Amino acid sequence: MCVTPTFDSETVRRLRQSPGARYFVASLAALAIDYVITLALYYFAHLDLSVSAAIAFLAVGAVFYLVHEFWTFRQESSRFSTRRMAANMGVLLLSGAVRVAVIAALEWVRPP
Repeated sequence: MCVTPTFDSETVRRLRQSPGARYFVASLAALAIDYVITLALYYFAHLDLSVSAAIAFLAVGAVFYLVHEFWTFRQESSRFSTRRMAANMGVLLLSGAVRVAVIAALEWVRPP
């Protein structure tokens, strides 16, 4: 027997207004898009896996800064901030470097 959850309109409205729910949805979308871009660059552009991962990670990170700024955590005062974008890119570069290093190490241990 399969149980399908049902949501009334009030529950759906509260979920749409919840920054936590929007963050979860945006994060899942970013993960999926990152994965698809990485594999597309690897298989179709014939780039190294670590290079593909780096390009996808930085591109998705930059775009999702805007998604979070104007949708996930939107406020009346939401606007593009060069300072927040620079801080976001700094964190992305650091975490992206760690990610690419791990992928490169795994490729060295066992080529794809």
